[in-house]
Amino acid sequence: LASRGVERMWAPDLLASPGLLAALAALCAAVYLARRRPLNERGLPLIGSMLPFIRNPRTFVVERYRKYGQGFTVNLFLQDTAVFLGQEAEKALAKLDNKALAVHWPYHIRTLLGPRSISVALPAENARLRKLVAGTMGPKQLGAYAPELARLAFDCCEAWSAREGPFSFMEESARYAMDVATTFLFDQRFPPDRRDWLVGTFATWLGGFATLLPVEVPGTVFGKGMAARRELIAFFGECLADIRGGGGATAAAAARESGHRSALSRLMEARDDAGDVLDDATLKDTMLTLIFAGHDTTAHTMSSLLWHLREHPDILARLRAELDTRWDGRPESLTYDLLMSDALPVLDAVVKETLRLTPAVVQSPRQVISDAEVAGVRLCAGDGAIFSHVGTHTVEDPSAPGLEAPEAFQPDRFLGAEPLDKANPYAFVPFGAGPRMCLGYQLARLEVKAFVAVLARHWEWEVPDGSLSPFPIYAWMVTMTPPRKRGSA
Repeated sequence: LASRGVERMWAPDLLASPGLLAALAALCAAVYLARRRPLNERGLPLIGSMLPFIRNPRTFVVERYRKYGQGFTVNLFLQDTAVFLGQEAEKALAKLDNKALAVHWPYHIRTLLGPRSISVALPAENARLRKLVAGTMGPKQLGAYAPELARLAFDCCEAWSAREGPFSFMEESARYAMDVATTFLFDQRFPPDRRDWLVGTFATWLGGFATLLPVEVPGTVFGKGMAARRELIAFFGECLADIRGGGGATAAAAARESGHRSALSRLMEARDDAGDVLDDATLKDTMLTLIFAGHDTTAHTMSSLLWHLREHPDILARLRAELDTRWDGRPESLTYDLLMSDALPVLDAVVKETLRLTPAVVQSPRQVISDAEVAGVRLCAGDGAIFSHVGTHTVEDPSAPGLEAPEAFQPDRFLGAEPLDKANPYAFVPFGAGPRMCLGYQLARLEVKAFVAVLARHWEWEVPDGSLSPFPIYAWMVTMTPPRKRGSA
């Protein structure tokens, strides 16, 4: 497969025929029974431990960690799967990924992401795409957008505080995250109706990930997700055409002279080591993947952070004191250097602790392509492997000082002489680890930091008493009040 390129990753669509689907299921069952080997937990016939794993991945891995240790084996729907968590397991992932391990997404997720997506690409193609995309996300490129992100946050908070009564913060933060994504990718903020269409269509596409029947039938979750994908891909095609011709070309030329250019413009012109540019199909799948990586997860992070600050007024007071003394409150002065350096340590620690409890990358599914051993567990070619980053963050690991009381919100873990992420880098992996680590992690951190700085520095908010926990995040509401006075607690 590796010699034939990313296109050959896709098997024929056998799922279109019920008869072939039944035959395929029987074949899988026969192969599974033939290669059956001892597991720590086999679970129910055929589906194994899939139901409790889907219901709550965090609880699933933590409970079995306490019973079996950092690595254990289970059956997840006809596949022997090794599950790992902890600092040593994360080191192994970084060492073995793209060698003994290959990325492994279920069929329906691969189909929704697209055959040219960087997330499903084989190692050589993945490395090529990562190098090209990384050129659009360096400090110089992100630095040009930091004040604009602050202005977006100001505009959102002003609009929210003008509303009467509580509103769903998760829904509104998703709109903010989409504004950030389009500003970065296309160097423009779309009108509210167009932005809301993007948010809604993207949510429908994302809903397809939750299907249990990956057959494209109109009206089903997966069918709706695939229809939404086609709409989004068509929209990205319009964006490419706009840049290449008409007013888009003029705007692109002006942007080249000013140095302030969209990530998409840079990506369209980028050339790989062979001197080739990306074709349109790859550009479209890349845009979809980048929005996927930075939109929904970022909205979750901001929602969780708001909750934690509400629950810990002492930490909020420390954060506000820092912002009051080290930032004058103007969007144009909230620069990349201020946000991403050591100038705002409390802000940095609050964001990192939120990412620890609500990581952007919850887990990394892999396929074993050559025999290996991790945390005392033997891996055989053909097995599945899951590296649980959320599990790594929420269990007490004796090899990672600083993870005491791991389920508590304690930003001070990231302050002092030996912050957790510096002393134990593989104990803090909110964006994954290794050669397939999330490419947009710096943009995500910048986006969240800009938003939290503006919100905490200028506004007050309340969560109605009926919201007793941050989960499910979609369910709780927020009331915003007019701007606070400088220096007030």
